Amino acid sequence: MRGPVVAVTGAASGVGDLLTRRLAASEEIKRVVAIDERRGEVAEAQWHILDVRDPAIAEKLRGADVVVHLAVDLDLETDPAARTAYNVRGTQTVLTAAAAAGVHRVVLCTSAMVYGALPDNDIPLSEDAELRATAEATGVGDMLEIERLGRRAPARTPA
Repeated sequence: MRGPVVAVTGAASGVGDLLTRRLAASEEIKRVVAIDERRGEVAEAQWHILDVRDPAIAEKLRGADVVVHLAVDLDLETDPAARTAYNVRGTQTVLTAAAAAGVHRVVLCTSAMVYGALPDNDIPLSEDAELRATAEATGVGDMLEIERLGRRAPARTPA
């Protein structure tokens, strides 16, 4: 048996597509579960077409060892309220669904901007460094909330 089953949200385009391709080609990955609102081009992946805010995602994550959550809207042309609703609610749903499905590891990808560009930051910054950016910075507010959700998740679902 090969290694873990990895689920990727936002798998049809951008970084999600690149990661899905790389994982599907890897001898070290048992299976790739690709989740997006449209089907991507990686035929080797097991595709599920749905919105990450749909609680039905829990069933699609069952059997996964790892979830890499890349389904975020970074388009600054999107209505800010709609973008935040998608990003934050999607992350909440994925984290809750992963816990319900018995997934033990979730990887959230945000931005180094959440630490703030401050002259007294440690170099290099560690992943557990204080989040010091301001939510008013364009697009950073969603990333800050996603980071906060990720940091609170282990306490809410210790498994």
